[in-house]
Amino acid sequence: MKEFEVFISHAVEDKCAIANEVNQRLKSMGVNVWYSGDELMVGDSIMEAVNSALKTVKYAVVILSPTYLRKRWTMMELQALIAREHLSLQRIFPIWHQVGYEEVLEYLPLLADRFAIPSEKGLHYIVDNIAEAINKEKADHDLQSVGVGKAPMRVWHNTNHERTHADIRQILSYGQSPLDKIS
Repeated sequence: MKEFEVFISHAVEDKCAIANEVNQRLKSMGVNVWYSGDELMVGDSIMEAVNSALKTVKYAVVILSPTYLRKRWTMMELQALIAREHLSLQRIFPIWHQVGYEEVLEYLPLLADRFAIPSEKGLHYIVDNIAEAINKEKADHDLQSVGVGKAPMRVWHNTNHERTHADIRQILSYGQSPLDKIS
C-alpha cells in the first residue's frame, strides 16, 4: 500500500476554486499528497480508497467552505481525521475558504479555536505555511528523537495577526481564550 504524507479533504465543489491548486503546489514542493482527483479511478470504491489513505497520512489539509460544512461525506471524513488526530496519529491544517469564525463555530465548534489559514491570503501563502508546518513537525520529531526541544515556528491566528508560540503562551497565561480577538 502506498503511503502518503498529506490528505486533502475538500468538497468536490471546491476542486476548481482551491483544492486542485493546493494539491499541485504541494506536490511541486515534493510533498506526497493523497488527492481524490489524482488517486481515484473509475469504478474505485471511494470509501475504501479514503479509508486506506487516512490510515497512512500524517497530515490533513481540510478546506472548510460553506459547501464542506453542509455535506455529510465531508463531515464523515473530518470526524475520522479528528479521531486520528486525537490519538496523535495525524495533524489537521485547516484552510478557511469563504467562511469565517462564526460559521466554523456554528458547524464545528471544536475546530473554531484552531489556527487556520484564510484562503484570501492566496495560494502561495497557504502552501508555504503548510509546508513550513510539516517541516517544523519533522524537525521537532528529529530533535525530540535526540533529546532536544522543539523548533521555533511562526503561527497564524484567525484574527489575521501573526504570533509566535511564546506570544500565545503569554496570552493564555493571562486567562484569555485563543478565541479572543488579539490586536
